Amino acid sequence: MRHRTHLLLTYVIVAHLWDPKHALAAALGSLLPDLDHPSSVASQALVPLEKATLLPLRRLINTVVGHRGILHWPVPWAFGAFLAWWIGHTGLAAVLLGGCLHCLEDALTVRGVPLLVRRDGGRWRVWNLRLTPVPSDKWDAVLPPATVLLLCLVILACPSEFHTLGLDRIPGLEKMYWTVREHVCPKSLHPFDAHVGTFAREILRLEPMAASTPC
Repeated sequence: MRHRTHLLLTYVIVAHLWDPKHALAAALGSLLPDLDHPSSVASQALVPLEKATLLPLRRLINTVVGHRGILHWPVPWAFGAFLAWWIGHTGLAAVLLGGCLHCLEDALTVRGVPLLVRRDGGRWRVWNLRLTPVPSDKWDAVLPPATVLLLCLVILACPSEFHTLGLDRIPGLEKMYWTVREHVCPKSLHPFDAHVGTFAREILRLEPMAASTPC
Protein backbone atom coordinates (compact mmCIF):
# COMPACT_ATOMS: atom_id res chain seq x y z
CA MET A 1 0.00 0.00 0.00
CA ARG A 2 1.07 3.58 -0.57
CA HIS A 3 2.00 5.88 2.28
CA ARG A 4 -1.16 8.00 1.99
CA THR A 5 -3.33 4.92 2.56
CA HIS A 6 -1.36 3.96 5.67
CA LEU A 7 -1.42 7.52 7.01
CA LEU A 8 -5.19 7.86 6.61
CA LEU A 9 -6.19 4.44 7.92
CA THR A 10 -3.81 4.53 10.88
CA TYR A 11 -4.87 8.01 11.94
CA VAL A 12 -8.56 7.17 11.79
CA ILE A 13 -8.13 3.91 13.74
CA VAL A 14 -5.94 5.35 16.50
CA ALA A 15 -7.96 8.56 16.83
CA HIS A 16 -10.97 6.45 17.79
CA LEU A 17 -8.96 4.23 20.13
CA TRP A 18 -6.86 6.97 21.72
CA ASP A 19 -6.80 10.71 20.86
CA PRO A 20 -5.76 12.95 17.93
CA LYS A 21 -2.26 13.65 19.32
CA HIS A 22 -1.35 9.98 19.60
CA ALA A 23 -3.13 9.28 16.32
CA LEU A 24 -0.78 11.70 14.56
CA ALA A 25 2.23 9.97 16.15
CA ALA A 26 0.87 6.59 15.05
CA ALA A 27 0.27 7.84 11.52
CA LEU A 28 3.90 8.95 11.26
CA GLY A 29 4.99 5.64 12.80
CA SER A 30 3.05 3.79 10.13
CA LEU A 31 5.66 4.93 7.60
CA LEU A 32 8.56 3.21 9.40
CA PRO A 33 8.09 -0.40 8.17
CA ASP A 34 8.67 0.84 4.62
CA LEU A 35 12.25 1.78 5.49
CA ASP A 36 13.06 -1.50 3.74
CA HIS A 37 11.96 -0.01 0.39
CA PRO A 38 14.59 2.35 -1.13
CA SER A 39 12.04 4.70 -2.74
CA SER A 40 9.53 4.94 0.13
CA VAL A 41 8.74 8.19 1.94
CA ALA A 42 10.46 6.90 5.10
CA SER A 43 13.59 5.98 3.14
CA GLN A 44 13.76 9.43 1.58
CA ALA A 45 14.29 10.83 5.08
CA LEU A 46 17.61 8.94 5.17
CA VAL A 47 19.02 10.84 2.16
CA PRO A 48 20.70 13.60 4.26
CA LEU A 49 22.25 10.92 6.49
CA GLU A 50 23.45 9.05 3.40
CA LYS A 51 25.14 12.20 2.11
CA ALA A 52 26.76 12.83 5.49
CA THR A 53 28.09 9.29 5.92
CA LEU A 54 28.62 8.49 2.22
CA LEU A 55 26.89 5.15 2.82
CA PRO A 56 24.04 3.78 0.67
CA LEU A 57 21.86 3.19 3.74
CA ARG A 58 18.61 2.62 1.85
CA ARG A 59 20.18 0.00 -0.40
CA LEU A 60 21.83 -1.69 2.57
CA ILE A 61 18.57 -1.96 4.50
CA ASN A 62 16.78 -3.36 1.48
CA THR A 63 19.58 -5.87 0.86
CA VAL A 64 19.73 -7.07 4.48
CA VAL A 65 16.03 -7.38 5.32
CA GLY A 66 14.30 -7.28 1.92
CA HIS A 67 10.99 -5.55 1.29
CA ARG A 68 8.23 -6.90 3.53
CA GLY A 69 10.78 -8.78 5.55
CA ILE A 70 11.47 -8.45 9.26
CA LEU A 71 10.31 -4.81 9.35
CA HIS A 72 6.86 -6.00 8.24
CA TRP A 73 6.60 -8.58 11.01
CA PRO A 74 3.75 -7.22 13.21
CA VAL A 75 4.71 -9.09 16.40
CA PRO A 76 7.76 -6.98 17.41
CA TRP A 77 5.88 -3.77 16.69
CA ALA A 78 2.94 -4.88 18.83
CA PHE A 79 5.19 -6.08 21.66
CA GLY A 80 7.23 -2.86 21.57
CA ALA A 81 4.06 -0.75 21.64
CA PHE A 82 2.72 -2.65 24.65
CA LEU A 83 6.04 -2.41 26.49
CA ALA A 84 6.36 1.34 25.82
CA TRP A 85 2.79 1.90 27.00
CA TRP A 86 3.41 -0.25 30.10
CA ILE A 87 6.38 1.87 31.21
CA GLY A 88 4.57 5.12 30.46
CA HIS A 89 6.09 6.27 27.14
CA THR A 90 2.79 6.77 25.36
CA GLY A 91 4.30 8.75 22.47
CA LEU A 92 6.69 5.93 21.61
CA ALA A 93 3.87 3.43 22.11
CA ALA A 94 1.78 5.31 19.55
CA VAL A 95 4.63 5.33 17.01
CA LEU A 96 5.19 1.58 17.42
CA LEU A 97 1.45 0.94 17.26
CA GLY A 98 1.46 2.73 13.92
CA GLY A 99 4.14 0.33 12.71
CA CYS A 100 2.03 -2.64 13.80
CA LEU A 101 -1.05 -1.28 12.07
CA HIS A 102 0.99 -0.76 8.90
CA CYS A 103 1.84 -4.47 8.91
CA LEU A 104 -1.78 -5.48 9.49
CA GLU A 105 -2.94 -3.16 6.72
CA ASP A 106 -0.41 -4.73 4.34
CA ALA A 107 -1.78 -8.12 5.37
CA LEU A 108 -4.91 -7.16 3.42
CA THR A 109 -2.93 -7.39 0.18
CA VAL A 110 -2.18 -10.45 -1.90
CA ARG A 111 1.51 -10.41 -0.91
CA GLY A 112 0.74 -10.42 2.82
CA VAL A 113 3.25 -9.99 5.66
CA PRO A 114 5.51 -12.52 7.40
CA LEU A 115 4.72 -14.38 10.59
CA LEU A 116 6.88 -16.95 12.39
CA VAL A 117 5.26 -20.33 13.03
CA ARG A 118 6.83 -23.10 15.14
CA ARG A 119 6.94 -26.52 13.54
CA ASP A 120 6.52 -29.77 15.47
CA GLY A 121 10.22 -30.41 15.01
CA GLY A 122 11.08 -27.25 16.90
CA ARG A 123 12.29 -25.18 13.93
CA TRP A 124 10.85 -21.82 12.96
CA ARG A 125 9.51 -21.12 9.50
CA VAL A 126 8.05 -18.03 7.85
CA TRP A 127 4.35 -18.05 7.08
CA ASN A 128 2.64 -15.19 5.30
CA LEU A 129 -0.39 -13.57 6.88
CA ARG A 130 -2.59 -12.81 3.87
CA LEU A 131 -6.16 -11.76 4.61
CA THR A 132 -7.38 -11.09 1.06
CA PRO A 133 -6.24 -11.86 -2.51
CA VAL A 134 -6.60 -8.18 -3.51
CA PRO A 135 -3.48 -6.42 -4.91
CA SER A 136 -2.06 -3.33 -3.21
CA ASP A 137 -2.90 -0.95 -6.06
CA LYS A 138 -6.60 -1.82 -5.85
CA TRP A 139 -6.64 -1.17 -2.10
CA ASP A 140 -4.88 2.15 -2.73
CA ALA A 141 -7.59 3.09 -5.20
CA VAL A 142 -10.52 2.05 -3.01
CA LEU A 143 -9.61 2.50 0.65
CA PRO A 144 -8.80 6.25 0.86
CA PRO A 145 -11.96 7.55 -0.85
CA ALA A 146 -14.15 4.93 0.84
CA THR A 147 -12.69 5.82 4.25
CA VAL A 148 -13.16 9.55 3.67
CA LEU A 149 -16.76 9.08 2.47
CA LEU A 150 -17.65 6.88 5.44
CA LEU A 151 -16.00 9.31 7.84
CA CYS A 152 -17.93 12.25 6.38
CA LEU A 153 -21.23 10.44 6.90
CA VAL A 154 -20.32 9.39 10.44
CA ILE A 155 -19.04 12.85 11.39
CA LEU A 156 -22.14 14.55 10.02
CA ALA A 157 -24.37 12.15 11.91
CA CYS A 158 -22.44 12.37 15.17
CA PRO A 159 -20.69 15.61 16.24
CA SER A 160 -18.68 13.75 18.88
CA GLU A 161 -16.74 12.08 16.03
CA PHE A 162 -15.81 15.54 14.75
CA HIS A 163 -14.25 16.23 18.15
CA THR A 164 -12.71 12.76 18.52
CA LEU A 165 -10.73 13.11 15.29
CA GLY A 166 -9.44 16.53 16.37
CA LEU A 167 -11.03 18.30 13.40
CA ASP A 168 -12.49 21.01 15.63
CA ARG A 169 -8.93 22.29 16.18
CA ILE A 170 -8.55 23.32 12.54
CA PRO A 171 -9.34 27.06 12.17
CA GLY A 172 -12.47 27.76 10.17
CA LEU A 173 -13.41 24.09 9.80
CA GLU A 174 -15.74 24.01 12.80
CA LYS A 175 -17.91 26.86 11.43
CA MET A 176 -18.05 25.14 8.06
CA TYR A 177 -18.97 21.85 9.74
CA TRP A 178 -21.96 23.26 11.62
CA THR A 179 -23.15 25.13 8.52
CA VAL A 180 -23.07 21.95 6.41
CA ARG A 181 -24.63 19.87 9.17
CA GLU A 182 -27.45 22.36 9.62
CA HIS A 183 -28.43 22.01 5.96
CA VAL A 184 -27.77 18.28 5.49
CA CYS A 185 -28.64 16.51 8.73
CA PRO A 186 -32.30 17.50 9.13
CA LYS A 187 -32.99 16.19 5.61
CA SER A 188 -31.14 12.90 5.58
CA LEU A 189 -29.34 11.98 8.79
CA HIS A 190 -31.65 13.06 11.58
CA PRO A 191 -35.23 11.99 10.82
CA PHE A 192 -35.62 11.43 14.57
CA ASP A 193 -35.45 15.18 15.17
CA ALA A 194 -38.08 15.87 12.54
CA HIS A 195 -40.65 13.29 13.69
CA VAL A 196 -40.18 11.53 17.02
CA GLY A 197 -38.27 14.48 18.49
CA THR A 198 -41.16 16.88 17.79
CA PHE A 199 -43.65 14.51 19.41
CA ALA A 200 -41.43 14.00 22.46
CA ARG A 201 -40.94 17.73 22.99
CA GLU A 202 -44.66 18.35 22.85
CA ILE A 203 -45.53 15.53 25.25
CA LEU A 204 -42.63 15.88 27.65
CA ARG A 205 -42.20 19.65 27.19
CA LEU A 206 -38.52 19.28 26.43
CA GLU A 207 -36.37 22.03 25.00
CA PRO A 208 -35.33 21.64 21.34
CA MET A 209 -32.18 19.60 20.87
CA ALA A 210 -29.11 21.78 20.48
CA ALA A 211 -27.16 21.33 17.30
CA SER A 212 -23.96 20.73 19.24
CA THR A 213 -25.31 17.91 21.39
CA PRO A 214 -22.98 14.93 20.92
CA CYS A 215 -24.51 11.60 20.05
